[in-house]
Amino acid sequence: MLLAALVAAFWTFVLWDGWRGRRRFPHLFPSCEREAGDGRQTGDAPDPELPFVSVVVAARNEAETLRRALPTLLGQAYPAYEVIVVDDRSTDGTSAVAAAVAAALGAAAPPVRLIRIDALPPGWLGKNHALARGAAEARGSLLLFTDADVHFQEEALRTAVRFMRARRLDHLALTPRLVARRGAVRRFSRYFMFSFMILERLWWAGDPERKHRGAGVGAFNLVRRSAYEAVGGHAAIALRPDDDLALGRRLRAAGFRQAFAGGAALLSVEWYPSLRAAAIGLEKNALAGVGYRYAFAAAALLGQALFFLWPFVAVWITEGWARAGYAFSLAAMIALYVRVVAPLSAERWSEVLKDVPFVPLTALGFNAIFLRAVVLTAWRGGITWRGTFYSLAELRAGMGSPAGASCRGERRR
Repeated sequence: MLLAALVAAFWTFVLWDGWRGRRRFPHLFPSCEREAGDGRQTGDAPDPELPFVSVVVAARNEAETLRRALPTLLGQAYPAYEVIVVDDRSTDGTSAVAAAVAAALGAAAPPVRLIRIDALPPGWLGKNHALARGAAEARGSLLLFTDADVHFQEEALRTAVRFMRARRLDHLALTPRLVARRGAVRRFSRYFMFSFMILERLWWAGDPERKHRGAGVGAFNLVRRSAYEAVGGHAAIALRPDDDLALGRRLRAAGFRQAFAGGAALLSVEWYPSLRAAAIGLEKNALAGVGYRYAFAAAALLGQALFFLWPFVAVWITEGWARAGYAFSLAAMIALYVRVVAPLSAERWSEVLKDVPFVPLTALGFNAIFLRAVVLTAWRGGITWRGTFYSLAELRAGMGSPAGASCRGERRR
């Protein structure tokens, strides 16, 4: 009975907190769509002049994804911007593909600059170093950090900048629509978004009274150059695999105005092609999210099992008030799941509701993937990301300090 009360109390708080914070999490839509009364925003602002934006894309061996995604970035209905593609030691012709795409579009495309990196200096993760190099070469007063596989709707940049100016923001992070070709991967991506939103209480990101609730998104981090430089840029998070989230948190902690919003109508990305790819891809972030502390990792696993998985089992094997408590917990979980996931995935609530029978299996798989990542990181003594190995010692040292830790040589997968 006591355990049932604890679980019910957790979901009572989460439901209450999430419903209170839902208006703090707007969803942006192209300016051609009307603003609705449900928290949606078109991003329109009265400013007739839009600032120059420098878009920085870090790419490593992403020739094929860049071939498909870059044209959408170069086709923005925005008057003044440039695209800087930073080729981070690629061996698959990434630079050539970027140059070919830009040449094919000709004068219709914005200025495209290519930066080639042939060696990674000590004390840096490859992606963070590439983004820092791109930012150093940028000319815009606004910097947009994005990934090589993100697809942009034509009005994406204009809508985001107008929203940013209307709210007088220093930083805007947008969540993309996660595209998945397989049902299991789609359900896993939705559950990942759901649990991450709840555990981090991301609907409060950017709240003026909650400086510790900052957030960021690798697919779309739009930041004022002055704010970016004030917090030390990527040099201050040189060894953070979760660079997007870390940058957002530093900006918020420093007192800069921030918003975290849904951008499913503006941009999309294929998360992972398979569950196996998801398991491999999440290896780099599993321990980073808990500060490389095994006790925190164990607590996260226990919390997932107790609050997200156990109610599905307990409601069938308990009786009386305990069963009622677990039934309430499940109802609250399902209600919040639909409320959070539907707009984030740009799906109807009835479609998202079909995920519910699979949530226990998905939660079990999520825990298994997280546990696998923690065990492998501990066994290997570090992580391998984009062909480079980083030891746990240097990653821990780089959690809150600027670049400077030594970096081991490359280890090819």
